[in-house]
Amino acid sequence: MTERPSIPPLDGPPGAGNLPPDVVNWLVSVRDRVNLLLQGKINISAQTTVTLRASQTTTTLYDVRIGYFSHLGFTPMSANAATAAAALWYETADGSATLHHVSNAAVDQTFSYCCLG
Repeated sequence: MTERPSIPPLDGPPGAGNLPPDVVNWLVSVRDRVNLLLQGKINISAQTTVTLRASQTTTTLYDVRIGYFSHLGFTPMSANAATAAAALWYETADGSATLHHVSNAAVDQTFSYCCLG
């Protein structure tokens, strides 16, 4: 197994003896968070799902994490959603995304999703 890169443990940054303890604690906290990022722990998971509107060609997804340049990743949660995934595309705005999809009468076209950026 390949070891992931990380920032080594430290008692504080060089010259930390001259810094107030709260600053040193903050820097150590930043180091710990950067190490989590290097391990792929980017805090994008949540119990977030969206169900496509039946017999419609668009569904609006509202999420405060969505921005104009966000990337949305969708995982189908049913066989009908897996079929719909092939033709699913979206446009993002600030706080929402318009999902474009094929009209289908199925009411179980549910996807889990994540938002990057």
